[in-house]
Amino acid sequence: NADARRKFEQLFQAFKSLLDSNPEREEVLQQFLKENPSLLCPSYIKLFPKLALGNHITDFVFREATGDYLLVELERSTLRLFKNNGDLSADLNHALGQITDWKRYIEDNLPSIQRELGLTEISSNPKSLVVIGRSQTLSSDNKRKLATIENERPKTKILTYDDVLQNAKVVVENLLGPISAASGQSRVFYK
Repeated sequence: NADARRKFEQLFQAFKSLLDSNPEREEVLQQFLKENPSLLCPSYIKLFPKLALGNHITDFVFREATGDYLLVELERSTLRLFKNNGDLSADLNHALGQITDWKRYIEDNLPSIQRELGLTEISSNPKSLVVIGRSQTLSSDNKRKLATIENERPKTKILTYDDVLQNAKVVVENLLGPISAASGQSRVFYK
């Protein structure tokens, strides 16, 4: 598994470097995640990038191994989730609104979406994911507020790009063991 660990370590480093470069365009992040979709959805079996739902365009729709679908809305990593006063930012509200629009369109057009778009067995209320901002911008109050929002919308998850990276690392390490141990300039990949 050393080769696999090395490959994932390089992927994770490339993603972190991209995030740390503070890309101003969402498309840069979307392209990287399109090339590495398991970062967003480790259990996907089918990927639908930029899928049109009526007048709305998703960033991604994933079909998971369980048969569930996941709608993904990406925002820039440079955006904040909350205003200084603790209210949701306009960008996060906009992203949540887009998810709502997609779900409303699916509810209103379920049979044709299943048939014409190839989203067989999609439910009228699929799971959804918003990815926005970075973790270091969140206070403990912000994190508690996100948990409350997710409790009110149990099929909607809100993650930062750092959360996406950390989740992917944990999935890989659960399957392959520790990715690497850093020691100075050296990296050790376990056999």
